[in-house]
Amino acid sequence: MHIGYYSWKSLWRQKLLHFVNHAPKQQARFMFDKVLHDGHMVSVSILKRDSSRAIFMLREPEQSIKSLVALYRERSPQRPESTPEGATRYYVDRLQTLGRIASALGSRYFYLDAEALIDRTDATLAALSDWLSLTSPIPSEYETFALTGRRSSATPRAA
Repeated sequence: MHIGYYSWKSLWRQKLLHFVNHAPKQQARFMFDKVLHDGHMVSVSILKRDSSRAIFMLREPEQSIKSLVALYRERSPQRPESTPEGATRYYVDRLQTLGRIASALGSRYFYLDAEALIDRTDATLAALSDWLSLTSPIPSEYETFALTGRRSSATPRAA
């Protein structure tokens, strides 16, 4: 949702923003948000909460850097990330941030390679479902929603 998580209030903010455009699902225990950039800080104290789960997923470096360069060349060509060198620095910085968070969490996180979702979809989703103690496994097929793929989906929009 392109927001940071600084305290428990941030979790409530995300929940309120989410439910502006979505109805709660019956028996749902978790909400999910992917935090892709260091600009959206996540407090380790939030991730250490009993009710929180941290999942780290990384893409292969070469693919990530190529993707970053393409993204920034299109949207912000003046930024350092629009060059291979700048994108590499960005990627390394992000890995260092994730490493610090993982160290602070100890064993309280789940890690997977992004490629595993493609190459070993069922086994990867089964392992994640088990780690989350879900009553039913995460399906390998999913539906898209009105805000899927939209930028700045944190801003409530009228339907």
